[in-house]
Amino acid sequence: MKNKMYTALIVENDKIQREGIRNILSEAFPQIQFALASDYKTAIKYINKERFHLFLLDIRLGDSLLDDGIRLGRYIRQQEGCAHTPILYITSITDRVIEALNETHCYSYLTKPFPPKQLIDAVGQILQSPLIAPVLLKLQDTNGVFLKVNIPDIYYLKSEYHRLLICTPPERTPQGAAP
Repeated sequence: MKNKMYTALIVENDKIQREGIRNILSEAFPQIQFALASDYKTAIKYINKERFHLFLLDIRLGDSLLDDGIRLGRYIRQQEGCAHTPILYITSITDRVIEALNETHCYSYLTKPFPPKQLIDAVGQILQSPLIAPVLLKLQDTNGVFLKVNIPDIYYLKSEYHRLLICTPPERTPQGAAP
């Protein structure tokens, strides 16, 4: 966890809170590089040009219904490679937390105000999760061919006649396998 560099996007409309979150996390996790966005449109620009390991989103990003963190979370989930990227909502709007969990399958949420330790603990748990630090399953077939499969990519395992079938998403080829 210490040697690898990570990227995170913080989307918060309040400048003081946005910079405070970055300062707290930068001190606790020097291996994370942060991008900051104050609104939906700026966040979309970042998401379209960079790859992030973690998203920290406020639910209310402005007065407009279109400037919404859950809407942004839905957009993130539609992007290639972001189906399982952790989203941590940081919000004072507790009545939309269930919506955030159900619609964007976020990793977690923090309710404002929160102590810095709670933020550090939440991000620390994310960095240790298989979503950020994938666990590879290393296998060797009867012909001596090695195969590495990212455990979170496994949909299911099926055993048939002394064979083990590992079913993964169709758009991904396991590491070490021929495309």
